[in-house]
Amino acid sequence: MRHSSAAGEGKQEAMAHGKHIEHFIDCVQNGTQPILLPEHGVDMIKIIMAIYESARTGEAVKL
Repeated sequence: MRHSSAAGEGKQEAMAHGKHIEHFIDCVQNGTQPILLPEHGVDMIKIIMAIYESARTGEAVKL
């Protein structure tokens, strides 16, 4: 039986999420410096909000 590429991608994503969770646990338990800082998350939220605003208005949104 052949697996579709979508199934393979889903497995890769699940493995990637698992690695992120393991890293988070390591940071909490051992004080390891996070790879991604909270500022990165804030920047991503700003980008996502700009995408929604642009889709809603049909205009470019300056960040």
